[in-house]
Amino acid sequence: MTAAASASSTHKLASTKEERKLRKPLIERKRRERINNCLDQLKETVVGAFHLDQSKLEKADILEMTVKHLQNIQSSKMMADSKVGLEAQQRYSTGYIQCMHEVHNLLLTCEWMDKTLGARLLNHLLKSLPSYLDILTLLFD
Repeated sequence: MTAAASASSTHKLASTKEERKLRKPLIERKRRERINNCLDQLKETVVGAFHLDQSKLEKADILEMTVKHLQNIQSSKMMADSKVGLEAQQRYSTGYIQCMHEVHNLLLTCEWMDKTLGARLLNHLLKSLPSYLDILTLLFD
């Protein structure tokens, strides 16, 4: 490598460092602007959710209230999901029992069906009646 090429690469390296030094404050300012804009949006949401006045809230207050609000949403969703799960389990069980009843009626009308085989089939269906956890697994997987 020649002295001129070495000086040229050293100059490029120095100018790149200077360029980074100049860009860093701009990038940091934009990052802080984004954070503050998001905090302002959160503040509006929190003020509406908690029915607060538009008083000056600190950033930490906004974040804490946002966490509480999200936790409230999550817990109410979990309660709603469990209610839906229970209703679904009841509907599934009712449908299963209705199907068993139809099979029983069909077996009664089939003269060619062996009675012990029919009894074994109904016994199997009864034993296979899914539990609550089985139904939840079927519904939510």
